[in-house]
Amino acid sequence: MKMQNIGIKSLMDNIKIFDEVGDFEWDLAEFAYDTIRSSSLSRFNERSLLLFISFPRSAEDFMMYKYNQGQDPENHEVISSRGASWEVNTNIKRSALKMDYEKDPEGAKMRYECIPPAQRGGFFQYPERIDDCVKTGKMNPAVLENIILTSEIASGAERHFVGFDVEVFKRTLELDATRTYYLGLDGGIESDSYTISLAHGEIFYEQVIEGGDAVEKPRNKPVEDLLIEWKPDKAHKVPVNVQNVVDIVEAICERVYVKRSLSDKFNSGAMTQRLLELGVEAEDKVFSNPFQLAIFTQVKNLAYTGHLELLDEEKANDDLKHLLLVNGTKIDHEKDRGKDTCDARAAAIYLCSNDDPEEITNFSMPTIAGAVRGR
Repeated sequence: MKMQNIGIKSLMDNIKIFDEVGDFEWDLAEFAYDTIRSSSLSRFNERSLLLFISFPRSAEDFMMYKYNQGQDPENHEVISSRGASWEVNTNIKRSALKMDYEKDPEGAKMRYECIPPAQRGGFFQYPERIDDCVKTGKMNPAVLENIILTSEIASGAERHFVGFDVEVFKRTLELDATRTYYLGLDGGIESDSYTISLAHGEIFYEQVIEGGDAVEKPRNKPVEDLLIEWKPDKAHKVPVNVQNVVDIVEAICERVYVKRSLSDKFNSGAMTQRLLELGVEAEDKVFSNPFQLAIFTQVKNLAYTGHLELLDEEKANDDLKHLLLVNGTKIDHEKDRGKDTCDARAAAIYLCSNDDPEEITNFSMPTIAGAVRGR
């Protein structure tokens, strides 16, 4: 994509090139542009050319702002054009970029065709695909009654915590005990929420090439069954009661077969140990930027292909739709939104979709549902 100022007597007098302006934050790009423009105009007046060459990172970045100025028929100072890489450089063939398009179609369109994501830094270029995955009316299968838990610390003083009524949860929990479940967790105590997500897999068949032949392979379609978020009371400095989280997770594992779990290492030690005691293949690992990008990309691919089912949780789904992709390497959230539920959901979905279906029916054996396997 290119943009240039016109009204020029001689292109050779002064040319300023601003490369990859789309990669700059808006404020920095605008500051640099204003500085270069004022410097050029003060020296050469109309005999100056500012040339911007960049692919857009979002529909709202500085490159698109200047491009849209050039498309405005009433703007006589700016002209703009854009084209695909193989149109600008005829030595490049579209077929040579096939691997990039297969790996990341949105990113490839952005880099090679100047087609930006719809929202600024948006990870999901088509956030409406998340809406398509929502099972309308499907909510949590248990009553979550907020309570304040009080404990006495060593000094004799009382300390208060937020939690849910475990007995009410146990009494109202309804899950299919013949299913195999996968648990994602994101631990927070004082400043962030503690979130768990539970999902099971339903069989679908994917065509793959093996030995030159097309064969149908069974895969798990993740179906979200439960999403719980413990929110600390920041205003009154009331943290999450981690034991309450453990108690809720224990109640789930006693009711159904939870095969695997995945959590961030942060605040996960006690929970991981207890899950192992309950017979769950529990793993905690550092949720590095590359790992988060990998699991969320898998969520996106499943959503875009219709192989994902989510609970009808409006806020959690909105948070998921508005995730940001920072510099192409980091998953982040908007200033007024959270990411804790997203991390837990992505972990459960990742585990489920990567696991081989155990049986053609995808049912776990009823005799082992809720079993405690090895302490």
